[in-house]
Amino acid sequence: MKLMSIILLAALIAGGSQKATALTTSAAPASELSALDAQFQKAIESDLLHSRALLRTLNALDSGDATKARKIAIIPVLFDLDFAQYYFTKGLASPTPEQTRQWTEVAGATLDYMLDHSDELDPRRVDVQGGLRAFRYFLTAPEDVRRIDELSGQLGKHKRKPLDIPRFFVACTIIAGGVLFGLAPFDRKRVRAGWAKLAFGIMAVIWVVVGVGRIAWNLDWFKLGPDTFDRVNNYDCIATGAVIGMIIALALARQFIGAKREL
Repeated sequence: MKLMSIILLAALIAGGSQKATALTTSAAPASELSALDAQFQKAIESDLLHSRALLRTLNALDSGDATKARKIAIIPVLFDLDFAQYYFTKGLASPTPEQTRQWTEVAGATLDYMLDHSDELDPRRVDVQGGLRAFRYFLTAPEDVRRIDELSGQLGKHKRKPLDIPRFFVACTIIAGGVLFGLAPFDRKRVRAGWAKLAFGIMAVIWVVVGVGRIAWNLDWFKLGPDTFDRVNNYDCIATGAVIGMIIALALARQFIGAKREL
């Protein structure tokens, strides 16, 4: 009962504060309203970033991929540090000495962490670049400057990931298969239905796109964020499943090989 009373009291207080905020907002001038809206929007975006990062971290931990969890969890920390130094530099916020000290401690601890896991960081990532900017703002002691330069040097040695020969071979095989699928409708020695020729054309396009995308990824031609990588990987799986399904349908309809054309 006491627990329920406390929960209800907290809900009433929260509801009352929300109503008070709404009344204050409705009575404020238009210029103040726009400023409040901008602040609320930034707060909402920050909360969304934290929630998504923490959720993805939990999923990565459940899968047992601690490295992926670390890569995701560091993102909001670096962004917050970058935002803080931006607000302080542009005069958008006036931190107290205690707040400055706390942000400096967070920056120092984050620098220590990044030095220990520099091999997992990509200097091309926006959050990593923002973190370096924040370090140079908050950490000005000679030793800290030296450590920041050390981290920059380690990140500058970022090399392309080694070529995965088996995956590269599979991607080349997929492209070759797509070319063969594209040539199948033009085979005059075999007779196929119109829908089968169309299916071969669709499979050819899908297979070539999938193969080229996999080769580009193996050659490190582009870098994807966690969310984008998951979406692209899902599209890859869907495309692969679609091609396999069409192959099965063509085989069951005896259209994959086709009938021999009689002269």
